Amino acid sequence: MGSAGKAAKPPRWYWWIFSAKLVCSSCAIECPVWNMYELFTPHKKFDVKKATRRPGENVVITGGARGIGKEIVKKLLMLDLHVIMGVRNETAAKTMVDEFRKARITTGTVDILPLDLKSFESVREFATQVLQKYTKIHILINNAGLYDQPYEKTEDGYEITFQVNYLSHFLLTNMLLPKLTYAGTSEKASRIVNVSSIAHYPGKIDVDDIWMEKVFGQNWAYGNSKLMQGISSKDFNDRLVKEGYPVRSFSVHPGCIASGLYETYPKIVQGYFWLMFKNCEKGADGVLYVALSPDVEKDGGKYFQNCSTFFQNSQVDNIDVQKALWEASCKATGWKDSMNAKPKVSPNRKNTPAIVITKDSGAESISSAKSKATKDDLERESETENETSPNEVTVSPKPTPTSKEETDTIPSVDSN
Repeated sequence: MGSAGKAAKPPRWYWWIFSAKLVCSSCAIECPVWNMYELFTPHKKFDVKKATRRPGENVVITGGARGIGKEIVKKLLMLDLHVIMGVRNETAAKTMVDEFRKARITTGTVDILPLDLKSFESVREFATQVLQKYTKIHILINNAGLYDQPYEKTEDGYEITFQVNYLSHFLLTNMLLPKLTYAGTSEKASRIVNVSSIAHYPGKIDVDDIWMEKVFGQNWAYGNSKLMQGISSKDFNDRLVKEGYPVRSFSVHPGCIASGLYETYPKIVQGYFWLMFKNCEKGADGVLYVALSPDVEKDGGKYFQNCSTFFQNSQVDNIDVQKALWEASCKATGWKDSMNAKPKVSPNRKNTPAIVITKDSGAESISSAKSKATKDDLERESETENETSPNEVTVSPKPTPTSKEETDTIPSVDSN
């Protein structure tokens, strides 16, 4: 775990040099360049009317009660998907869905579960509920995030931007991976979609100070957290492809969006954003394209911008950085090298695939157990999810302590 207290402060002269470098490289050069690029690039729309309806498929999304997430959930429902929302404000999420129903969006169903990404314990509770309630997860959208936060450590001892934007999603993705595996097939892989940002371009991860405990900057931390999402997406995808699992991982920049991310800024600055940036509906288009379009089936591990693949920060492909980030993330979240329990399966499944994270020549990789599920095995799996009527919204309470039998049937994580 991270050390308690505030980050160590460097000498004043070092801070001024660091700040000058940050302003000159990212704010004065890269950010305006990318903002202007987006401003003059025609927006590619994801046309929900032309998309295939997908009843019976499950999507997990973090956040989703406002901003881009709200528009994503809206269109997922229009395509008749079942949406599992992990949110802090369950009342706001239910009110949002009620608005959709009043607007005559009667397709799709919603399950609202409590999730606070500032707490690893909350992530574990959320993942445990999902694992117990659902046999398959077809899409995971890691959407929720923070921007421009003053230095603060969470109850787990990590800087809040890194924990909310990256670490909690790292833990959640690992815990839900078995259900994603069950949902995928060789013809149609399940998907992990990490909502990233062009802010990852000026990011630079110091493998000796990954969580910025020596030198910290708010915007720099945000950029690094988004860079970590891209590195993790590429790393996850490479491991899964190597072992033949039907899961693909992506990162996507939704666009420079006027959303709640900038609520800490002065009103006049927020006004500029609302005038110059894309709205939330356009921001959702890019995420939905990566999550749903059949055109990206073979593009796992890539970074998308405006519904097209785009180049990334060079550290994304750096094997040493990937390894250092993986090890630091496992240590921070308490995630072990292997799942210490078998995933819950339906009675009709044969040759259940087990996902084990092992050490291979000094580097971790995801490998299968002795047998893997075939396509026929996956298709034989009985659908055990509870049916929800189109107008019903399920708001699930926090989980009660599970019995030993239940604990032995789902992946668990040592929190020490």
